[in-house]
Amino acid sequence: MRLKAAILILFLCQAQASADSVFAFGEGKGEVSPTEAFFHPMKDFSYTESWFFLAKLDQGYILYATIFITNIGLSRFSPGVEFSIFTPEGERLAVKKEYRKANLHALSDKYYVEVDKNLVEGSHPDYHLHLEENGIIVDLSFKSLHPMWRMGDGKIFFGEDRKKFWSFVVPCPSGLVSGVIDTGGKRIEVKGVGYHDHSLLNIPATSFSREWHNIHIFGENVTVNILDMVLTSKYGSKNSGFAAAFSSDGSICQSKKYSVSTGEPVADDEFGYSYPMRIDFRFEGSDCSLKGALLGKKLIEKMDILSNLHPISRGFVKTFIANPVYYRVLSDFEIEHLAQKGSSTVKGNALYEIIFIKH
Repeated sequence: MRLKAAILILFLCQAQASADSVFAFGEGKGEVSPTEAFFHPMKDFSYTESWFFLAKLDQGYILYATIFITNIGLSRFSPGVEFSIFTPEGERLAVKKEYRKANLHALSDKYYVEVDKNLVEGSHPDYHLHLEENGIIVDLSFKSLHPMWRMGDGKIFFGEDRKKFWSFVVPCPSGLVSGVIDTGGKRIEVKGVGYHDHSLLNIPATSFSREWHNIHIFGENVTVNILDMVLTSKYGSKNSGFAAAFSSDGSICQSKKYSVSTGEPVADDEFGYSYPMRIDFRFEGSDCSLKGALLGKKLIEKMDILSNLHPISRGFVKTFIANPVYYRVLSDFEIEHLAQKGSSTVKGNALYEIIFIKH
């Protein structure tokens, strides 16, 4: 029922005319405050807040996980959890579950969000993620190796009045991960590397974004995070995002000026999109630059985000609003990193995600 209500209201949102001005990642306001990753309840219908975690583990497991809260639907502050675990044997374990507000316990004065048996808590640089659904238990500690980070002021404002926005902060740009994964009778102690971000918006993503590229490169001495978003025609069909490299010596190379290009696409007849198995990128900071290439090894997941809708509702959304699909790829990478302290070439594995919202 929540999704059906969301479909109708999102359709109406698409039809509204508004200013097409975009103000992306303005001047920063000093260091990032820990409160920027806390719970920020808002009354706006389009309010959605999420805590995203990514872990690449030495034992061969990969985890994508999100705990979210949204007003989109019939009730305010409806929470949920979704995650995908990829095992060394090639198995994919996926969970998506929505809860009622009564199952939510979140604090605005502390980093703490609990949704039924699922939990995120901690204080910088230590974050704790606990997931418990369908007989699967994930209990991981993320220890950030860098201060909390955001690009500029961490916000993109839509419209001259700047009332609609998307806010993005990264509590753990690069971190060490340890803990336990229990996939239902098979309990494994794990360790590896990870990433964690927090997102807050009061505008439907379908109204401002058409395509996303999320790139996470875990090198031996450098971690690279790139977010490249293609805006809708309403906002000029331009690219907006950032690129940032976090080195083991504590230095950060960051820029809003970047380029992302894709290689020969692989057609997906099932979902009607094509996704790349090669991505080239480059960016320049004030005293550093970085360029590299990702060579896809394996498509580990593809998902029609509307798959749980009734076929009639799904057809309506795909025709009039959006056709959201994502692809996740495990890849090799090679980057050349130039900085004041010298240059280096790094090779290894990376993960990239491509989200298509509209054709």
